[in-house]
Amino acid sequence: MMETNKNVLAIEETYSPLDSYKNYYKKLHNDNTINLFNKTLEKSQIDINANRLTCNKIAENDGQTKGNDKAIKTQNTIKTLLILLIIISIISIVYSLTYDPKAYIIILSSILISLSVYLIKNINEKLKALREIEDKLLKISNELYAEAEKQMHPLNKLLLKNYHTELFTKTLPLVKFDEIFDSKRLSYMTENFDLNLANHQHNSEESTLSVLSGEIKGNPFFIRNSLLHTMGTKNYEGSLTIRWTTIETDSNGKSKTVNHSETLYASVTKPYPYYSSFSHLVYANKVADKLSFSRKPSNVDDIEDGLIFSKERKLERLIKKRSKELQKLAEKSIKKNKTFTPLANNEFDALFYAKDRDNETQFRLLFTPLAQQEFIKIIKEDNIGFGDDFLFIKDKMINDIYPEHLKNVKLNVTKDFFVGHNFDKIKNNFIEYHNNFFKHVFFSFAPIFAIPLYTQHQTQEYIYKDLYDSCLSFYQHEVAVNSMIDQLTPHDSVTNNIVKTSLVNSHNNIDTLLVNTWGYTSYKRTDYVSKYGGDGRWHEVPVHWTEYIRVNRDSKIEVKLTKNDDQDNTSSQFKDYQFGRISARIV
Repeated sequence: MMETNKNVLAIEETYSPLDSYKNYYKKLHNDNTINLFNKTLEKSQIDINANRLTCNKIAENDGQTKGNDKAIKTQNTIKTLLILLIIISIISIVYSLTYDPKAYIIILSSILISLSVYLIKNINEKLKALREIEDKLLKISNELYAEAEKQMHPLNKLLLKNYHTELFTKTLPLVKFDEIFDSKRLSYMTENFDLNLANHQHNSEESTLSVLSGEIKGNPFFIRNSLLHTMGTKNYEGSLTIRWTTIETDSNGKSKTVNHSETLYASVTKPYPYYSSFSHLVYANKVADKLSFSRKPSNVDDIEDGLIFSKERKLERLIKKRSKELQKLAEKSIKKNKTFTPLANNEFDALFYAKDRDNETQFRLLFTPLAQQEFIKIIKEDNIGFGDDFLFIKDKMINDIYPEHLKNVKLNVTKDFFVGHNFDKIKNNFIEYHNNFFKHVFFSFAPIFAIPLYTQHQTQEYIYKDLYDSCLSFYQHEVAVNSMIDQLTPHDSVTNNIVKTSLVNSHNNIDTLLVNTWGYTSYKRTDYVSKYGGDGRWHEVPVHWTEYIRVNRDSKIEVKLTKNDDQDNTSSQFKDYQFGRISARIV
């Protein structure tokens, strides 16, 4: 009973996300992660001490190999210098005999040649011995690594599963993740919460790299990491050095030739493709369903005011400035019969700065005095969390949150992410990743947690339809295709590539997709720009630049959703890509 009360209290503490993470969830998740690892370790029955002994031998052998490689490099350098000395000595002898016979040069050069040949012979013997040692060390290394991998195999096999969402929910039961982002979840969001997919599904400039979906008390969400393409411009610079002579008269009346030189510079601006990644959380909730607004990070650290102020002082100045702006906005709103009214809490209103909100009643319904105080904490504190790094857009029932920090964590890792030969490194990697994942995702949800109504409101049970066009959501399709992108890249592409999918048909848990992958091939070009030189003439300055031309590749892919008990028995034809319950192949 005490444990149950503790869990209830913990859920209530999500209303204060910064404090609850610091005082409760951070330690709890670390404990849960360590406990899971220890249980997995116990199940594997590996011999840790034996592996550590093998890894110590590997480190010792690697050290010897590094020293031996350094010795080989040193001997080869000396050998090269001696060969150069022989060449120089031969040239000296030939020159002396041909143009200026000097006995001491011939004698000295001959001695240097003889000495160099003798030393090279000794170096060759040393190199032979060092390479024999190199072969022995390589053989020992291969044997030791094979032994370490064999020792770790039982644990590595158990760590092929993704535990990150399972662990997150164990620590914070309020947030439940799906195994896969299927069409049911996506359909629920579009039909019941009016999620508009056009900006994602039909935008050929972006593609989903990874995605997670789930729900909070029945309110659906998904977290998405994407690759975004934009076509911008790039400046290319070139130069040309010109030379000319003039005849000038000196102070004595004599004519002299004067040499001049000047470097002419030119630049051209050409189209250039840029790629960036972004991550966002999409959360659907029917509370305040007539309210829309947007807010951007305040970026206090980037504010330049001519003076050196602390962050606290900059915040004070920003709050004062924005409060005046909001008051003026309220005065204009009254004149235009609009509803904007500043909040009594100037600090929150200035920091959150949702000045385009369109329903004051519902805005106050969401942002209670408690919520306002918590948002102030989230925005101002960047030691425990990440501070004011999030864009927040609410469009009726859909909440889009773009936290800058979210793109710095892998939402999904490949099945061999925790596999290795060194137990201690595997353990540290496992614990570090899962703690990192929890922190980054937790603070992505922080703006949701800080609004009590968002975590109090529970949806009515939703009855899924019987039939869907596809088994998986198009987001999950793009993730699968991006994971096998190397096999689908246009042959001439030299840039990143964007993939977009379209459904052909769906049958027996297999979605057949048409995939368009596109990027750019490049060609070296040269423009000549006319520049006027100091010699009184026009010159063509070459500017080298790169032209990027779009290239496409169309493919057909089959994506299969396996049953829970059939993940290890996937047909060999579906081995192009395999991750959890999803497998794919190129048709």
